[in-house]
Amino acid sequence: MTLLYDELTQACSKEVTLKYSTSFYKAVNLLSPIIQQDIHNIYGFVRFADEIVDTFHEHNQEELLKQFEEDFYLNRSYFPQVDLENLDEKSKDGIIKEIQEDFYAAQIGITQLPLVAKLGVYTAYSYYFELLVKLKKTPSSRLLETRIRVNNFMKTYLFFKSYLKVKFNFI
Repeated sequence: MTLLYDELTQACSKEVTLKYSTSFYKAVNLLSPIIQQDIHNIYGFVRFADEIVDTFHEHNQEELLKQFEEDFYLNRSYFPQVDLENLDEKSKDGIIKEIQEDFYAAQIGITQLPLVAKLGVYTAYSYYFELLVKLKKTPSSRLLETRIRVNNFMKTYLFFKSYLKVKFNFI
């Protein structure tokens, strides 16, 4: 019975990864096969937990708003110094700068990863770095209204570029 449960939950986790984030799913498939399922399992678990929390909050919006207000006043925010309701270019540039610093720090860590993980992690890094480039070019007035994404052609290009960099040890 345990084997059946394990097989079912692992298949479910893999499907959850695919349905919720094709970019992440593709990046996971670039990892060594010995760690792919573990990553799918973690993602599936976290995604379901997030959905449960979101569903709970959908039914209790007053409590959600109260918690949000409390979090806001306690500066529990990714960018507590920014008024997201009135996001301007200066604020956006500050956020972009913080994120860029995180990317530069992450790149150092990527160079230290074992080969079994490096291609998948670096490809995901490349996707999200490209997304950051697009966000940087998008006017602040559009950021909260428009979904900014990296198209599939660019993702394919980034994959091959990442593959070559990892294969020839340029990263």
